[in-house]
Amino acid sequence: MGAMGKMMGWRRIDGDAPGSDLSSVEQLDLIDITLITEVGGEALSIPRLGLHFDANGMSVRRCDGSAVVQIPWVSLRRLQTSVRQPKGSAEIVSLDVQSDRKRHRFLIPNVNQVALKGSLGAMSARYAHVGLVEERTRRAFRSR
Repeated sequence: MGAMGKMMGWRRIDGDAPGSDLSSVEQLDLIDITLITEVGGEALSIPRLGLHFDANGMSVRRCDGSAVVQIPWVSLRRLQTSVRQPKGSAEIVSLDVQSDRKRHRFLIPNVNQVALKGSLGAMSARYAHVGLVEERTRRAFRSR
């Protein structure tokens, strides 16, 4: 970062960007989510869902706002983010949710992976009393 960035205060003295402390996040609403699931051995996409995280855990909602399923924090085992970028499309964040009963995979467009990971990490530390968030590293392979 140049001198101009330091003068304008774009970074704090400790090096973190303003707003990077997400420890006060208490709830999160994500819209236009697609659930990727498997039914009878076949992949199925269920679009236009919402995810809500708060003190009670995670809720999956229909586009009209009605709840489909509620998973309490005590049942969540892992939250893992990764980024996918289909050819010719914008990046899509993938959120894998492992509960004590099932694995759920959601595709979330138009969200910053770092902010999502930070928000979910802060809430899992506060409500589940343990950090559940992981970031999956993706390796790039070149075909020769």
